[in-house]
Amino acid sequence: SRQRYELALEGTSDGIWDWDIHKGTVFYSLRWKAMLGFKEEEIGEALEDWLDRIHPDDIPRVQKSLEDCIRGGAFLFSEEYRVRHRDGSFRWFLSRGVIRTDQNGTPIRMVGAQMDLTYRGVHDEMTGLPKRTLFLESLNHALSRSRSSEKPWLAVLELSLDRFATITTTYGDYIGDQVILKFTDLLRRELVSGNVLARLEGANFVCVMDGLQTKNEATQFAKNVLAKISNAFEIFDQRIRLQLTIGIAFFKDEAISAENLLRHAHAALIHAKRKPHGGYEIFQPFMQQEVEENLEIENHLRSAVAKKELNLHFQPQVDALSHKVIGVETLLRWNNTNLGEVGPLKFIPVAESSGDIIEIGFWVLDEAIRTVKNWESKGIEPLRLAVNLSGHQIKYPGLVDKVGRILEQHGFNPNQLALELTESILMDQTPQTFEVLEGLNNLGIALEIDDFGTGYSSLSYLARFPVRALKIDRAFVIGLPERHQSMAITRAIVNMGTALGLSIVAEGVENQDQARVLAEMGCHSLQGYLFSPPLDAKKIVKTLKKLGVAVD
Repeated sequence: SRQRYELALEGTSDGIWDWDIHKGTVFYSLRWKAMLGFKEEEIGEALEDWLDRIHPDDIPRVQKSLEDCIRGGAFLFSEEYRVRHRDGSFRWFLSRGVIRTDQNGTPIRMVGAQMDLTYRGVHDEMTGLPKRTLFLESLNHALSRSRSSEKPWLAVLELSLDRFATITTTYGDYIGDQVILKFTDLLRRELVSGNVLARLEGANFVCVMDGLQTKNEATQFAKNVLAKISNAFEIFDQRIRLQLTIGIAFFKDEAISAENLLRHAHAALIHAKRKPHGGYEIFQPFMQQEVEENLEIENHLRSAVAKKELNLHFQPQVDALSHKVIGVETLLRWNNTNLGEVGPLKFIPVAESSGDIIEIGFWVLDEAIRTVKNWESKGIEPLRLAVNLSGHQIKYPGLVDKVGRILEQHGFNPNQLALELTESILMDQTPQTFEVLEGLNNLGIALEIDDFGTGYSSLSYLARFPVRALKIDRAFVIGLPERHQSMAITRAIVNMGTALGLSIVAEGVENQDQARVLAEMGCHSLQGYLFSPPLDAKKIVKTLKKLGVAVD
């Protein structure tokens, strides 16, 4: 173990020191001296050149540790302490050393390495980029310069590699690290010298561009990076496709802090993430208000299940020709004592980003199945049940087993259950996603693509994944039959789905003309206000009976 430790010391890039115990002299490497802000000739070979610079509160502990090593009480020296830098400030260092002895076992040398904990604390270990704290210091300096500059515009850009977790899951952490390093190199090459780049966490980066004549310089930088990221990264014969989102906040003479400017960039980033294909957004005041509202929603949503604030509504799905009810779709509603009724378009994205969607999603599935089984116990014929499945749930370990247990617990026929997926889930064509969807399919559950045609353009997933149905989005249905474009797109979706042997569902049907056209095109089932709005579990039973559902 001693030899291994010595080899590690010899290979380190930190500051090296070598103390000749008999002579009382110490060799300090150039790196060791530079860490303290000194040139080579400014520090000699005396032990005091080191010990005299250690903080008074730390020196007794350091000296005792050194003495223990020399007396044989310890083999390794390892201490964290503060050392006075040339600029007068104290900085934290970690110093580790090992004793070397002569043939008689008498200590003759101690060799060690010094690590700058202050640097490590404010710099990312992998990329060497500043962390958040150091970036904010640099941003404050940049703001001061901009206030007195002839080129007063300054921009802060937060950049986020979307679906980065999928890359590490698919290819492993090492490939993920290489992606981060390659992306860092790309940003460094694109940025003008002097602009500060930092890594916040994970796959999130931030940079400040000051001395700008116009805003266009920052937006052009964003466009350049987005264009280059659209080309796949080649890493060890793997072609890794990335998607990038950027939030931009501008500054010009306002009385704003570095922290708030960074918040503005982050708010713009969150807004940009709503785009299906990445891109950039420039901060607008309403975005920060949305962030604050979302934080409040997140705080209350975390306890929504426990407080029984969530409830389910159901909307009938009918046969396109006979208009007989064949199933229901489950829709989630939330009524909070502080916030009142919160729409799903507001709270679902918050639940997705916070991770609360996992607990909520399983509650929805369990409660929906329990409700339908309760209807059956009262004599209502078995209906097909559609429930949305989140992309976060797909990544949940043991999802298939969890769903299987819920089905078994309620004695629910898997062939009655349909799980609706967004196209973005299927675009994540990883072995894990395929395995999960194949497992759900093997249970007998039908997988459907929700809001088909509004997301991604690639259709290769239709051939790869065990999808059984396409659901035409209301955005196309609403234009029927008047708009030629809506007619053409809807007909194309129906024809393609039918050719692939898929069932076609149309949602958002509001009038008889739409229902007639969709049936003529070949849609199998319809859903919308023409038949019934979403209703709670008690009210929907009356509607189901009116629509002809058999009751024993």
